[in-house]
Amino acid sequence: MKARLQLKDYWFAEFSWRTVEVEPESGAVEDVLPRVNVTVFQEKDGDDYLVQLQIRLTPRQALKGGLPYEFTIDLRGHFEFVGDIPVEVRQRMIHVNGSMILYGFARGVLAEATSQGEYGKYILPAVNLLELLDKRGSLKGTEAPAFP
Repeated sequence: MKARLQLKDYWFAEFSWRTVEVEPESGAVEDVLPRVNVTVFQEKDGDDYLVQLQIRLTPRQALKGGLPYEFTIDLRGHFEFVGDIPVEVRQRMIHVNGSMILYGFARGVLAEATSQGEYGKYILPAVNLLELLDKRGSLKGTEAPAFP
């Protein structure tokens, strides 16, 4: 059975990383989470959505946590729904599932890129996107704004 939410395409609008010269502190690395932002747009009168996932670890965060890298990721995904799905369910699915799919892509690409760096591979930590989206009020079941 085909899933109701389908990824049609994805691309990086921005991807950059660089080494930060730090002395890693014992245990500090686990305390630093990158900033994550999710924005969803809907095609006017359609079932297509654009999910924008932005992930950033600033130089200040890297230094504070003793991490050897800073990075900026802006990843976009074009999704569509198959079949008739209520607005509330569709909004929850596109925000949660869409952002989780893109986060997995971002994690793999960043790990591959940093594996070539002086300090070796950095794997994005698992984050609770459901909690993040809920705190920001993104799961209230209203229609997403139109494509930009």
